[in-house]
Amino acid sequence: MPLRTDRTVLAVAALALAAGVADAQRGGRFPRTRNFDMSALADPDGFYTPPDWHGNPPYDGRFTFARIKYRGFGYMSGREGPGWSHDYPDADVHLMKIMREITVMRPFTNLGNMIGGAIVALDDPALMKYPIAYLSEPGGWFPTSAIKSRGRCVN
Repeated sequence: MPLRTDRTVLAVAALALAAGVADAQRGGRFPRTRNFDMSALADPDGFYTPPDWHGNPPYDGRFTFARIKYRGFGYMSGREGPGWSHDYPDADVHLMKIMREITVMRPFTNLGNMIGGAIVALDDPALMKYPIAYLSEPGGWFPTSAIKSRGRCVN
């Protein structure tokens, strides 16, 4: 029986170690308390601001990944923020690196601490600089009256 007990203790210790490593890989970007007010992470216009975002890159004509942001914290996913910001900036950078490798494009990937791409709202005129824009989890987006009045909403 002592051998079986030792194996059980060893298995439990290995699981605890694996859980600790997995938790450390989460990045620790967001507070882990349930009572944290996520709206504290919003800019003055009410848009969530990802911790890794350091502004949009200056427009230089290169293909730049554009991610559409929207107000609202209804679809928060813990450390990843609302639906539109999931996997930011990792997904943006990885997709542009793939595009750089398999095409002749030289897309924007980073400039100093600006990584990923641009984050723009649907009613931002800068959106027209980007030929392709990505919208994630549109179920959390509720169009403003300004967007509805311009006919951009198809509801």
